[in-house]
Amino acid sequence: MSLYADHIYPPLLNLVSKHFDEQRRELMSHASGRVLELGVGTGSNLGFYPPEVTDVVGIDPHDAVLDRAQQTVRELGDAPYRIRLQRADAARLPYDDASFDAVVAFLTLCTIPDFRAAAREAYRVLRPGGRLLVLEHVKAEDGSALAWWQRRLNPIWKRAAVGCHLDRDTAEALEAAGFDTAPLEHYRDDAFFPPTAPRIRGVLEK
Repeated sequence: MSLYADHIYPPLLNLVSKHFDEQRRELMSHASGRVLELGVGTGSNLGFYPPEVTDVVGIDPHDAVLDRAQQTVRELGDAPYRIRLQRADAARLPYDDASFDAVVAFLTLCTIPDFRAAAREAYRVLRPGGRLLVLEHVKAEDGSALAWWQRRLNPIWKRAAVGCHLDRDTAEALEAAGFDTAPLEHYRDDAFFPPTAPRIRGVLEK
């Protein structure tokens, strides 16, 4: 990719991820069985899965962050579940239908280029009754001052955050993919970068 994306951004991402540890711990507690993590990044979620999880497959399209994730796996030592990291595109998953008990999308659909296809793929690979565990920052309410700022800052933010978008309607994409989005919690987290304050989180069953 680039010097910034390969060598500067991954440690920054690792540092920023610590802000979300409590939310991460709560959401991952709903995982069980075989788990697919979209955009595993530097592996920040890998130490938070409960004993009910047997396998975690973490995918990312970028070798530099996968290298960081592999380092995280080594630091975890003997995790109670198997962890496999793979270079893959979330919009074209190399897995069979209904092959996972849970899929995790934790601050990653904001960055996947074709996030609508990724939502459809997440639905496809989940078994019936499987769960999507999701936490994402999303677009602000149409017509609001924050939505205005999101649109104007988006080009700069995409460069700084290696493809992340500030103004995606992720809830709509999940609903279009087939998920019942009624359980989603819409909330704000103003403790971080304000244009990322609008959030969604929840556990969606297939």
